Amino acid sequence: MGHPANRAEVPAAGVRTPLRGNGEGATLCPICRERPLRGAQTACSPRCRARRHRQRQDEARRARDAEVRALLLTAQESIEAARRRLED
Repeated sequence: MGHPANRAEVPAAGVRTPLRGNGEGATLCPICRERPLRGAQTACSPRCRARRHRQRQDEARRARDAEVRALLLTAQESIEAARRRLED
């Protein structure tokens, strides 16, 4: 066997993820604003994670709809301009 000095020392305690926030108090869940987050959590529960997912989907849908609306308005203006030129 190897020399005892060559053995790696393993601490007896487990490793914990440090708490987020300012240290004075835990950060509250950004979704429900009721429960504190622990460790590297970004939501306090599966329900809050699902709610955050739906919120992000809604935001993406609204952004996409606004972009499509702007493109449709541009197309409508182009068609109307082409019609006016054909009528003249």
